[in-house]
Amino acid sequence: MENSAIDASLSIHSLTFRSPESPVSFDVSVGNNSDRFANFHVEVSASGENLSSGYKWYKISPEVAAAQPHGSTTTFQVIVFQSPVPGFVGTIDLTVRIFSPQLRQERRLVLRLTIEADRGASLISIELPVRQFQIYPRNPVDIPVRVRNLGQQFIEVVLRVTGIAPSWLVGGDQRRVSLAPASQVDISFQCQTPAVTQAPSQNYPFTIEAVGHDLPATNQGNIEVLPVGFVGLKLEPKHQQLPAQGQWWPNWKDKSASFTLLFKNDSNLDQQVDVLSQGKDRDRCSATILPPTANLKLGQTTKVLLEVATTRPWLGIGKHLDLEAKPILSDQRLGTTDPATEPFTVRVLPIVPLWLQLAALALIAGSIAWLLKPGSIAHTAFVNSVRFSGDGSTVLSGSDDCTIRQWRREGSKLKPFTLTQTESIS
Repeated sequence: MENSAIDASLSIHSLTFRSPESPVSFDVSVGNNSDRFANFHVEVSASGENLSSGYKWYKISPEVAAAQPHGSTTTFQVIVFQSPVPGFVGTIDLTVRIFSPQLRQERRLVLRLTIEADRGASLISIELPVRQFQIYPRNPVDIPVRVRNLGQQFIEVVLRVTGIAPSWLVGGDQRRVSLAPASQVDISFQCQTPAVTQAPSQNYPFTIEAVGHDLPATNQGNIEVLPVGFVGLKLEPKHQQLPAQGQWWPNWKDKSASFTLLFKNDSNLDQQVDVLSQGKDRDRCSATILPPTANLKLGQTTKVLLEVATTRPWLGIGKHLDLEAKPILSDQRLGTTDPATEPFTVRVLPIVPLWLQLAALALIAGSIAWLLKPGSIAHTAFVNSVRFSGDGSTVLSGSDDCTIRQWRREGSKLKPFTLTQTESIS
């Protein structure tokens, strides 16, 4: 094949580039002078260009042309949208290489590119190798930062972190960096969140920015503070009596007992707490929660009043109600409170005090005993025989009721002493 198999020309031979906001372009016309179908590729290179991975300063359309027959022409457009040498101001040569895999030939054309200064262009770049972080309170994390000098001069730059409280950054929120031309430096900011109640669980977007020297450059990341901690629960008192004070007289007014639930938020999540009353005796009473929902900010202690009402019996020894309070957290990421439930009991006394019931029973028993007390022992028929002892202290009497009774003399009265039953004589 001869060199004339590829015919190529440029639409212009010089170009001026000023700003990434104003890209420039030129056309490359490629003709197929061979005797076969062929497709063509175009590449552009510049002396001293930035060869870093991921850095692009031009694009070509189309990237690959379809195979064309002899005599056909393909036009490529080259768009320059970045400076091939960041920070460079002046004129450089661009080499346009045209080649074909089928023809195994290439052509090279040269275009002069004049790069003018752009005051808005950044001479540095800030990269974050890691953008997303997860951290627990009081645990440190390093935020790595890579700074590149894209210019051709030695520079010093101050990097600053915004979006994170300066007190969270060990060593402060700024770092001073010196950069040689076309060099890079890796540094890190250490972030350590404070105590649980001072580090709410949420996302904290942050920005690394260059400060001073008219070098605008930024990059962004995010720190997520994970939920941790617990909501403490304490119930006071554990046992209550209804009525609260011991009673001496009937009291039918006291119908409810009060308990206090203390919630302390030792987590990094704002919480809303609802309380359920449960237990084996839950159906024997009614419970009222005031307020119905407790709002807990970080580190806050809140009281909730639990009132238990039940019907008191008039008589008896009373009853015991075994219950428990079960809080439910609005944010379930922490699970339950600590402890999860609090048991408590209510001793319900009768309206009539026990001592008064016993006194009434004793009075009734005494009355019945008095009513059932047997009368004095006496003959129920005519007395037909009386005998006195020698000293006159005892007396024997016989009667038609078939009994002989012995009497004891006490003053002027006779008291029954013994009774002897005899058979009647017909």
